[in-house]
Amino acid sequence: MKKTVLFLPLAFISWAVNGQITINSNDVLDAQQYVDRAYDFSPSIVHSPGGADQTWNFGMLLNQDDSELFGFGVASWYDGYQNFPDANLGTTDQQSGVNTFARKNNDAIDVLGVYGDLTGGGNSSAIAITPYDRIIQFPASFGSEYNSDYSIRTSFDGSDFDLDSIVVEIDVVKNVEFDAWGEITTPFGTFQTIRQYVHEITTTNITGYLFGFPAFQDESTEESHQYLYWTNDPISKFVVLEYTYDPITDLVEDVIWQRSSPVLSIDEATADLNVTVYPNPATDFVTVETNLSTVNYVLYDAMGKRVANGNINNSHTTIDVSSLNQGTYLIHLKDENNVALGVKRIVVQ
Repeated sequence: MKKTVLFLPLAFISWAVNGQITINSNDVLDAQQYVDRAYDFSPSIVHSPGGADQTWNFGMLLNQDDSELFGFGVASWYDGYQNFPDANLGTTDQQSGVNTFARKNNDAIDVLGVYGDLTGGGNSSAIAITPYDRIIQFPASFGSEYNSDYSIRTSFDGSDFDLDSIVVEIDVVKNVEFDAWGEITTPFGTFQTIRQYVHEITTTNITGYLFGFPAFQDESTEESHQYLYWTNDPISKFVVLEYTYDPITDLVEDVIWQRSSPVLSIDEATADLNVTVYPNPATDFVTVETNLSTVNYVLYDAMGKRVANGNINNSHTTIDVSSLNQGTYLIHLKDENNVALGVKRIVVQ
């Protein structure tokens, strides 16, 4: 009897250790990899406390209100990369056109700063994050934690407000803990995951200066709680699902969930579909050919601005690029069900 009592805890410990996973650098997207992500702006899922061996079944609870193809390009593809020499990844926010630069290595993924027209005034500028915003630290496993406090300092022309300048100072206290592990089910599939809890307290101080003296000052503080589910399943290579949680109202807000495996490029990811894009570099026209009956395309410039879009209904189409500025552009392709096929980089000369 004593032998049985001793054996059972050992068996349980062995099972528990093997049940949770570890996330390393090679489990997360690299440059030129993209995943299709869906947004649910009115989610019905319920937040659960942290802990081991959990089951989160969200498969029938998620709706798609919007989607985007998200991924990383090589940092040098994007305007402003010269300001972040340590960055090896870049991405563009399709709404604002702001470029974000990050550094990925075997230890972590860190966001180093952004570049773009942040005020809407038509002028682009670079803003560094000091020292960086750490997105995930490797290896990541249940119970691991880290801090990633960071600051942002920038100033803008204040003439629109009858001021000389406006100085913005942002300080973030960021604490991260991998607080749960278990099995999650979404419309994309079922995965073994660990859950990352990100708690941030952000203090923003805005000061307006006139004739070298402070004319006004405004300070505010916000607190956020975010939960991200990571898996080491190679068909994902990104966050399976994430959401913001409000502990006061006990509500889950703004769910984002992955709905496709990573695609690398049109040439590799859609080889079986026979998708080709030529010539590259291009001067006047770019032709897209495919054996699919219907393909939707969107052409973005390096700042994330949509410059052309359309359908390919007769196996090929020609895109006029003669009026575009010289530079790098990305063609995002989706099938008739709005599922991502891949991304192709072209150069306009």
